[in-house]
Amino acid sequence: MSKISEILLNQRVRNRIIEVLEIYCSFENQEIFGPDEIINMWDDLVHDNYLNTLVEPVFSLEEQYVFSDFHNNWKEICDNTPQYMPPLSILKKDHKWISLMINAKKALNIFLIRGRFNEEVEIF
Repeated sequence: MSKISEILLNQRVRNRIIEVLEIYCSFENQEIFGPDEIINMWDDLVHDNYLNTLVEPVFSLEEQYVFSDFHNNWKEICDNTPQYMPPLSILKKDHKWISLMINAKKALNIFLIRGRFNEEVEIF
């Protein structure tokens, strides 16, 4: 297995971020995975220490801002929920969960301006 550059790795991570944000934006997608898996998807993808590596040119300043905003919102949800998430039927009525969905949509819209990046070739 050959080593890939940090830029190419970030291009791939960017695409996974977009995919997970798409799940957070839709109750229909959330029903497929369930709340516990959805929370874990973000945790599997992003760690606090990793935030500093999501930099230009792969992540624009605006993308970094909305990403950080969503991540902080996600952390607040995680810090204030039990080990097992409530069922989606309850979360659909929870203002904090709705806020997370709104932040996900905002972030997704910013990311989609430049869209997904090539996963095999550096574009910068």
